[in-house]
Amino acid sequence: GGKDEAGNVRAGFGYYETIAGGSGAGPTWHGRSGVHTHMTNTRITDPEILERRYPVLLREYSLRAGSGGAGAFRGGDGVVRELEFLETLNVSMLSERRVFAPYG
Repeated sequence: GGKDEAGNVRAGFGYYETIAGGSGAGPTWHGRSGVHTHMTNTRITDPEILERRYPVLLREYSLRAGSGGAGAFRGGDGVVRELEFLETLNVSMLSERRVFAPYG
């Protein structure tokens, strides 16, 4: 929402989603892929609901193969969630580990 270039008020919407990643490996175990870690009371929105309520198409929802790293015990793989917006939107994203890899 907000105002367009001419100053007209434009209706908007809000959408917040927590996207799973991979959990870290331990000294004797592999991490889990596509899970929420250190987070409770959350789940991802079903594609059918997302596409019905918002002007988006979910193009891909998959595990990001190999993203957990190498080693005797691998971290879990992260998730790809690719959206196509069907109208012009302003989007904000809150994320981490996009520039610097997790330690370990």
